[in-house]
Amino acid sequence: MGLRLIRGNSDTPNVTNADDTRMVRYAYGGYNGYVQGKGRELHCEPNGRTLTINSGVIVLQGWEVEIDSNGWSMEISQNDTTKRYFTVYCEVNLSLGAAADIKSTYAETEYPPIKEGDDLTETPNGVARIVLCHFTAQNGLISNVEKVINPIKYEFERMQDLVDGNIIAKKAEEAENSKKVNGLQIKEESSLLKVETAIVPKKYTIWSGEVALSNVETQYPMISLSNRIEENSLYEICCKTRKNVNAGATSENGFPVLHIKREAYAARHQNTNTVRIFLAMKYMGFNLSSDEGKINIMIVQGNNSTNTTVRASFSTSDFSGVYLTKIIKIVE
Repeated sequence: MGLRLIRGNSDTPNVTNADDTRMVRYAYGGYNGYVQGKGRELHCEPNGRTLTINSGVIVLQGWEVEIDSNGWSMEISQNDTTKRYFTVYCEVNLSLGAAADIKSTYAETEYPPIKEGDDLTETPNGVARIVLCHFTAQNGLISNVEKVINPIKYEFERMQDLVDGNIIAKKAEEAENSKKVNGLQIKEESSLLKVETAIVPKKYTIWSGEVALSNVETQYPMISLSNRIEENSLYEICCKTRKNVNAGATSENGFPVLHIKREAYAARHQNTNTVRIFLAMKYMGFNLSSDEGKINIMIVQGNNSTNTTVRASFSTSDFSGVYLTKIIKIVE
């Protein structure tokens, strides 16, 4: 009825090379390459016009091909002045009764590709190939030698690659490129990024640093922006202070620090023709009356320049230690 127990008890040999290679292919996880630690791991070594591939074991779809300690060598023509690009590959040919060979081919513009050939499990008399190395040759001299064949990693190494992020699982790639987050659709319409119907603003820092604000005109700080302030564009202004902040705020250099940010639109001043951002900030956490603890900030950009003056006025004279830290452009 056409049933065979592979490796069953028998006085007559009933296990074929195809049986073994199929098992070996599964043992290697279906990977092709070379066996780590065996011989010199197919080290490719040029010497004048001779290329030597040193000892090692090539694995191609479960078929193992060993190069012994003498290595495999080839020579190029000594008188050829044309630069040639060589590809060296191993071929397993089952149509010839399971024969293996190492061959080379060349082209004059790029390394010639090699067809992988057949699946030897599906095609018992097929031919399969794997590239071993590339090199160039000209005027009897070999150069630019590159071993292409990769080692077959142990499974614990592959797991470590996954843990270290050296490889990305397919589902992780799909999540990275997904257009939905928690079931909400992400889309771009007319350069606007949206989650469903909500617009996601894009923010670009045009200045960051730390300058002390002052209500004294001669002490107004001058800053230089990476991009000019644009009329009618929305900006986020960030400040911080070390003044009279309630307990629980973040400490910096031994002083409590409070970070404040506000948004405002830039507008053009009709008389001076300068572009300005004006906003008022109320610093919460101060032990002050409701009319105090307020600061007015005006960022004034001169004509045809990124140089910008930062003016400030305080609702109380006893208000020091206020710093401008960041100017961000918001694009919706």
